[in-house]
Amino acid sequence: DPYVSHNFQRDYKPYNLWFVTKANSRKELEAKVASVAKRYGLDYVVLYSLRSYKVDVRFDLRRGVSWTKGRLLPENPPPLSSLGVPMAFFSKVKSLPLAPEPFKEAAEVLGVSVEEALGKIGEFIKLGVLRDLHATVDGEAVGFRENAMVVLREPVCEAAARLNITTHVVLRNTVPGKWEYPCYFMVHGVSRQILEDYVKDAVRRLGASDYRMLYSVRDFLGGREMGRRVEKVAE
Repeated sequence: DPYVSHNFQRDYKPYNLWFVTKANSRKELEAKVASVAKRYGLDYVVLYSLRSYKVDVRFDLRRGVSWTKGRLLPENPPPLSSLGVPMAFFSKVKSLPLAPEPFKEAAEVLGVSVEEALGKIGEFIKLGVLRDLHATVDGEAVGFRENAMVVLREPVCEAAARLNITTHVVLRNTVPGKWEYPCYFMVHGVSRQILEDYVKDAVRRLGASDYRMLYSVRDFLGGREMGRRVEKVAE
């Protein structure tokens, strides 16, 4: 499935295989997931993304934990088709080349100067249709080999997104009797002990009474493969 962007084995029962995918409708998505589950005789839940509050992956090498800005994503970003900009422009800025003028090709698509293209990019970041553009290090290469998905019973996603340690914060639906945790956030660290210390403090600050830490055991895609899939879907 080229639309699978994340695919992890996590140390949680009964649901230890987690993946993120997309479809044109909920009916199509549910049919896709049901087909896989039926093939292998699996129990499953479908957890829809109701709102993304934060996507920002950065690392603090001194603290040994992810450390980001507490900036919220806009709640209702406009569709790309409404912006009057060729889709080729977004393809060019999705993965910038290592070149003296990395924005030159994007500017050429718009027929404007690099300075004008950068102005457009700034506008689109404020609208929430583009994320901040920055280079990042390979987390594992600098020792960040642990990550956990923290799930909370209380829907405190906005407050969680304002915490420095969280990299992804998403509100999802619950499934009565099968899954009761609507708020999700990701944390990365150099050890499980560091993660548990920071998460314990974060949960206290959020006033949450019930949470779980689901450690990633295996990444079936990896960052490079995920990037290739995202670019393929965007073509």
